[in-house]
Amino acid sequence: MITDGMLYTGALKSHQSLHMTADLDPAVVREHISNTSFMRLDETGINSCELLDLIKGDAHIHRTYGNQYHWREGIDFNHGYSAIFNFGQQYVENHADADSADNEIFELPGLDANDAPAVNKDIQQGLNNERNVGLVQKDFGNKYYYHEGHAYNWSTGYKNQNIHKTFNFGGCYVENNTGANAPADMLNDFTSGFSGSPKDSDLITKTIGNTFDLQEGDKDEAHTGKLTSVMTGDTEETITGNITVDLKGDTLETITGNIEINLMGDTSENIIGNTDTIKTGDDTLTHTGNQNIISVGDIVENHTGNKTVTDTGTTHNGIGAWSNNYLATYSNFVAGGAVDAFLGGKIETHHGPHLQTKQGEFGKNELKIEDFKSLKMDKSMTIIQKASLIMWG
Repeated sequence: MITDGMLYTGALKSHQSLHMTADLDPAVVREHISNTSFMRLDETGINSCELLDLIKGDAHIHRTYGNQYHWREGIDFNHGYSAIFNFGQQYVENHADADSADNEIFELPGLDANDAPAVNKDIQQGLNNERNVGLVQKDFGNKYYYHEGHAYNWSTGYKNQNIHKTFNFGGCYVENNTGANAPADMLNDFTSGFSGSPKDSDLITKTIGNTFDLQEGDKDEAHTGKLTSVMTGDTEETITGNITVDLKGDTLETITGNIEINLMGDTSENIIGNTDTIKTGDDTLTHTGNQNIISVGDIVENHTGNKTVTDTGTTHNGIGAWSNNYLATYSNFVAGGAVDAFLGGKIETHHGPHLQTKQGEFGKNELKIEDFKSLKMDKSMTIIQKASLIMWG
């Protein structure tokens, strides 16, 4: 039908059409039509298990067999309410640059295990492999997407079973930039800002702007590989709950700045191995409460400088030998009474003058031996109530 003017067609009951290309066998097409009858569907797309009546004209029916070529230039304006139900696989390719479409080819490296057995050929050749399974869409060219309104997504596993899965192949660079409003405003640089050197095959994400993340529920995070974290700015962290850290390996921590730790609660620390502590600067320790120190092994303290110890009350219990060695002047001042009790012998060796100033002395000696190299007394008073003297020489 050819017309140089307006073409008007009308059908008061329904419009039915059948078209096929010359390369197809009409007998094969007619057999296919008899084997693929239309079933009546309700407004939700559910099969009513009844054949569609082709005589009553309750629906428009169109069947097309063969390839179609469309050239459309213009704008389509569609009004009214409509719903579209697609049954069967879909393969869609979109090429933004029609002149380079011949060089834009990508074959899927593989299919899902659920789709692979469904590969077959129907009467239309060329609809096989990836063109005959699932919903396939390939876009060649930049995509621009704008949506005004809320987005809600529901998903489940294959055939409405198990968990929904999303698989991404190849490297990817994602940039979220709250300060940009056009592609030219984006950083568009996937290598800067990192201590390492990202490659095209890596997964890279950049976020420019404030982020807020709230999670309610358990979180299980597993990481295998080297972790490098670089943070610039203040960090504030509040944790409510117990913390368990299991660290296997060496720990090196360098802190430049002051450290303030406020601990409310008991502290238990078990160290198996040597401990080396080097401090440069003053050290102030304030302890309120009892202190119990148990040391199994030798203790060596080296002090270069003065040491002052102030105790409101001190008790030393030593099980074993006790030795004090002073290589400089030793001074001991006691403002109250002093009691020395020795259950064994006491030997004092002086390699220099021994000077004593006593206001009075009361004592009882079972055995006293003194070896004087020289003795000089300017004034002396001796009272002996009972004595026994034995001298040799």
